[in-house]
Amino acid sequence: MKKLLFAVLAVIMTSGFLVALSGSNAIFSDQENTPANQLVAGTRGRPKVRVIRPNGGEALLVGTIAKLCWSADDPDGLRLEYEVQLSTNNGMTWKTIARDLDRNCYNWLVDAPPGFHNLVKVIAQSPNDPWRVTGKDQSDGPFIIWDYPER
Repeated sequence: MKKLLFAVLAVIMTSGFLVALSGSNAIFSDQENTPANQLVAGTRGRPKVRVIRPNGGEALLVGTIAKLCWSADDPDGLRLEYEVQLSTNNGMTWKTIARDLDRNCYNWLVDAPPGFHNLVKVIAQSPNDPWRVTGKDQSDGPFIIWDYPER
């Protein structure tokens, strides 16, 4: 097994970006302060994700199927997998509702309790990226989960 070694010749911090130069390779860190152990030579950055639905203001009915959708792109052209999380308390805590997805939509059986402070977060990561750099986005605003009153 080959071992890859390189020496960092210079580190430059400018406008929120960290650039480390080593021969012909450059390592970039974005404004989200990617830890140094997650940086990879030659990478163009972390995956870009945007939640499309639900993105705030929607009303989902308990017991029905809600189609959760997002767009995503990896700047290095790597295949992405997704994890979808739900918060029922405006982002204070998150629960994974699906993982290892390879498509940009997920049909979720709405099984959360009724409430007004729900958000969805999508985390994208390439299984081919040894550094496991992630990109993520969440709903821009809360959505409602409701149920019919018991009779």
